[in-house]
Amino acid sequence: MEKRLKFSVYAASVALYLPCVVYGLVCWIGGYTAHQEPSKIVAETLQGIALAFVPLLLEKIFRLEISFFANLMLFIFSFGAIFLGQFVGLYYSTSWWDKITHVFSGVMLFFYGTALSGVFFKDDNKLAVVVFGVLFALAAGLLWKIAEFTIDTVFGSEMQKCIPDAFQNGGDIFKDLNGTVEEIGQFYQKPSGYRYALMDTMFDIIADTAGAVLSAVALIFVKRERCARLFGIIKRKPPVKE
Repeated sequence: MEKRLKFSVYAASVALYLPCVVYGLVCWIGGYTAHQEPSKIVAETLQGIALAFVPLLLEKIFRLEISFFANLMLFIFSFGAIFLGQFVGLYYSTSWWDKITHVFSGVMLFFYGTALSGVFFKDDNKLAVVVFGVLFALAAGLLWKIAEFTIDTVFGSEMQKCIPDAFQNGGDIFKDLNGTVEEIGQFYQKPSGYRYALMDTMFDIIADTAGAVLSAVALIFVKRERCARLFGIIKRKPPVKE
């Protein structure tokens, strides 16, 4: 039953993102107009498919069993961040959507981290588990920022939100900003302008940290065994008998 449920999450991810990839490729190759830059659509939705199979990769590398609930948490994050946020465009139309997804990612990554701590810690030291969970969430958030920068640099997307809405150029950082030189100059002359990209990145990191820390505080008051039953995230596979 558990395997069928996990397979359903993988199937749902492919069913959700594969048509988006095809849509982006058709527009890109055929030169058709899309609601975003076609290369950006392809990059974002391929990222969604790749992210869905991260649990499977962890299972193979660390010989773990990752639960349906863990896969479902990752799918919900992917749906909110990549599909609704990037593909549909809620990141651009709803200012607080980005911070909500970052808080949720902090929560999700913290519980992945606490579960993965069993791979590295033989004892059940709650302090070690909590600290590892927080550090894991922060490290994963940092890697996500590097991934955003890499995708933006290669595909010209605008995942890092470095362009203000007033000067949006279709979400393509390879194009000049919209607006006159005077308008752009006046905006970037003020602290709210020249600190625009920095503030977005820092608030993303703060939101990730808040989600992880709040989860850590909650876990301190919950027995680890109860938390493991509740989230059922990861358990070790028995060793292979030769």
